[in-house]
Amino acid sequence: MSIPDLIVDSKLEAVVHPDWVRHTYARRGQSGKDWKIDVSETWVRKSRLGSGGFGTVWLEECQQPALESSPHVRAVKEIRKDPRQKVDYSRELLVIAKFSLPMYVPCFVQSYGWFETTESIYIAMEYMPHGDLKKHLARPLPEDEARTIGMQVLEGLRYMHENGFVHRDLKPQNILVVSPGPDWLVQISDFGISQRLAEEATVTMGQGTMGFMAPEVLGFVKRGSSPFAADIWSLGALLFFVLTNTIFLKDPHRVGEFAQGIEAAADLDNEKLGSIGVSREALNAYAAFSGLPPTIGRPRTMPQGIAGLRYLVRLRTKSPPLSEKGGKVPQSKTRPWRPQRRFRWTHQRHGVRQCQ
Repeated sequence: MSIPDLIVDSKLEAVVHPDWVRHTYARRGQSGKDWKIDVSETWVRKSRLGSGGFGTVWLEECQQPALESSPHVRAVKEIRKDPRQKVDYSRELLVIAKFSLPMYVPCFVQSYGWFETTESIYIAMEYMPHGDLKKHLARPLPEDEARTIGMQVLEGLRYMHENGFVHRDLKPQNILVVSPGPDWLVQISDFGISQRLAEEATVTMGQGTMGFMAPEVLGFVKRGSSPFAADIWSLGALLFFVLTNTIFLKDPHRVGEFAQGIEAAADLDNEKLGSIGVSREALNAYAAFSGLPPTIGRPRTMPQGIAGLRYLVRLRTKSPPLSEKGGKVPQSKTRPWRPQRRFRWTHQRHGVRQCQ
């Protein structure tokens, strides 16, 4: 199997020690006598930021970066190689390399490259000192703030789905916070089980996080489900948690009943939304998130989902163009859809102040 160019080009030359890593780069010289100069930088491991089923994330620091564009701190995800399992590590490397391209900023956590040893694969990424969204949800957020978060995540999903990728593990822990509320700036992270799909592909069952897994992933919808539908469900479950600080349809049996057309299975959750005074638009949005339910012919595809989720981007965006059949209009007939934000997203990246 050939390795995509994006993966090959983003690999870093590295000498790995348990406590430090040294990278070497080639830099242009000043004349023909020294036309190429090798420069190096050493990263020292400072602490463990977190760990999970798909790896451990470390905080590393560099006092003197070799390149002007290099940061002084970074997060490094270590994925242990398991010879007993046939794991396609290139899948995550491809996704994070692709969505680190400038055209996808600021929707995704950016990667600085990857390196490996015989025991592990390491992915160097930008460090987010504010951590993940879950750490900021000690109490429910106001609806306006939830809408701000949802709009940004939805844009990231649109990019992924248009390129044939599904995330498959969307949850608060995989949304990193660049700038906390009330004007939230968030980015999608952790592509450990994301996948690029062919047009005829279907949902892979059993992969994801309980509480945010769609009926398709749990095996309650057997046929005719879009492979991208699970991400739309997870976005709805994520925003439900943001608004209520509780899990949407926490009991898998209720998810199964809901998928079979028993709308009453979600009555308690609807009452929860009503009790906190969310708008009618928010309640209607959940009809698009969930399909209410998929058995009655409202699939959670991205174009149809966005059409029902204008609530998220009210007063900030024009709706993405849709054809009469619900699909995308060819690009030659329309301008690309971009959110019209009422505030500027400004932050530091690679030492350069950026505004979107």
